[in-house]
Amino acid sequence: MGFLAKCLAFAAPWLKFDRGLGGDVRTGRLALPPGIAAVPVPGDTLLVIQVPGTGGRFSPVAVVAAPGPTVDAGEVALYSRAGNIVQAVIHAKADGSISIQNPAGGEFSMAENGEVTINGTLFKPGGVVEAASAKVGGVQVVGHVHQVIAEGSPSGPMEAGV
Repeated sequence: MGFLAKCLAFAAPWLKFDRGLGGDVRTGRLALPPGIAAVPVPGDTLLVIQVPGTGGRFSPVAVVAAPGPTVDAGEVALYSRAGNIVQAVIHAKADGSISIQNPAGGEFSMAENGEVTINGTLFKPGGVVEAASAKVGGVQVVGHVHQVIAEGSPSGPMEAGV
């Protein structure tokens, strides 16, 4: 038998929740899939099941959290929250691309073709790096494209007049 409840508090591994029936407060051990470490915040809606053979113990097995990132069919998004505000997001998209964002505006994305963009700098398969602006050896470089010639070959610092 399962029911929805409101998260009141979490003290590992125990979760205190209210079934919403006029103070029907209970405690259960939080259960999540292997490889997932997450803690619900007070106010989250929980899906709770009663575990047979445990003397009536309850196990919150899923969290229906505050709205997070929008995902389409076949996609997965993992995200952290401060209260009900989404902070960092990892989004694996159906087209094979991956993106990571944080609240400071930092962004990492990997396109389905293997190109990686980190905060506006593009890294292409084969060693090509494209940056809108960069400083190399203290010199401002705009629109610079650099091709790695051979593995292990140093490019060396840029020198004026060379």
